[in-house]
Amino acid sequence: MYIVGIDPSINHTGYGIIRTEGKVVEHIRSGVIKLDYKLDHARYGLIAGAMEDIFENTFSSLPILADILTVVEMPTFENSARGRDLVKKKGLTKLCIATGVSLGTAVLNGSSFALVTAKQWKGTVGKPLIKLRVEQLFPHIHSWQREDEWEALGIALWANANPDKFKVYSVPEGEGK
Repeated sequence: MYIVGIDPSINHTGYGIIRTEGKVVEHIRSGVIKLDYKLDHARYGLIAGAMEDIFENTFSSLPILADILTVVEMPTFENSARGRDLVKKKGLTKLCIATGVSLGTAVLNGSSFALVTAKQWKGTVGKPLIKLRVEQLFPHIHSWQREDEWEALGIALWANANPDKFKVYSVPEGEGK
């Protein structure tokens, strides 16, 4: 099975693709889609195009897409004054759009998908421990582009180890690509 972890962000969307077979986990591809913040709404089309290329280049040789699970971290915020302030100051609405674009790419490519929150997949484990786990499993990767890349791989690894902690949705046949 292939698992695609996506860590959407307004300017840098991380992705990590692993292949699992039994207890063996293999790094396939990972990186960051970097966007110019000045592009405003045009950036979301660029995320979609880049994600589409990643799916096409990585999975075009597979006979079927049924063995692909895409797990997208969805943005969350507290229903409070602080949460509303984040929406205004940090562009959380735009981040929700970026998440939707990332998820839409998975749906269009016909893979099964899941949405998880940062709290759900990270729990009480801090970022340094997640990075350490990713580095231990994939020591051959020395040039991490950004935090978004190893977090996306962390999402994929978590999904592989915890399949009972999230709901998987499937695209109805004929509605994907």
